[in-house]
Amino acid sequence: MIRELNQRWFFKKRKISIYETNLVLKNSNLTNLSELTIRYEEIEGNKEDYITSIKNFKLYIRISSYLTGFLFILSDITEYLSHTYIFSLMVFIGLILHHFITREKVWKIKLVNNTYIILNKKIPNEETVNDFIETLFRQRNQYLRETYLFVNVNMPYDYQFENLKWLRKIGVINTEEFNAMRGKLDALFNGNRRAIEFFLN
Repeated sequence: MIRELNQRWFFKKRKISIYETNLVLKNSNLTNLSELTIRYEEIEGNKEDYITSIKNFKLYIRISSYLTGFLFILSDITEYLSHTYIFSLMVFIGLILHHFITREKVWKIKLVNNTYIILNKKIPNEETVNDFIETLFRQRNQYLRETYLFVNVNMPYDYQFENLKWLRKIGVINTEEFNAMRGKLDALFNGNRRAIEFFLN
């Protein structure tokens, strides 16, 4: 193992471990435990800023509205004004408090299947989290370069060219490196083609 990050946020726990060829993510809460192995090939994007509670806030508004309407149906108008309104207001205040207490400022790292790795920005502290993410991308880039950044006359041209385009797209290589490797690839296959034609003639 190269590096590990442990995060705890209320009842949530995250443990993220960086290995040479993949990333292992463990999530747990009061009712659930999951473990996921993520290959470096699946990590697509850079980190994105996000607050996890934005979607929950809208949900809380809906719950309060539905609850108020439901209680209104079950009671007459006078009871509604005196009791239901107060109860619904208390529920709404409780949900809003829950929203602000449990919201989490995170980094999201996009995966190829349109899901994300979620990391709290400040647990254990901001510097540690940023350093962990830098280590993750450094190891991912190193592994993908060693595994896919090559030219080989014995492998199909299209396969190698698609690998180069993919490596550039996810930021493992820049445009200059892409152009240099493509030049080597074209030269290798054009030279090989000319040698075959010469031999056949």
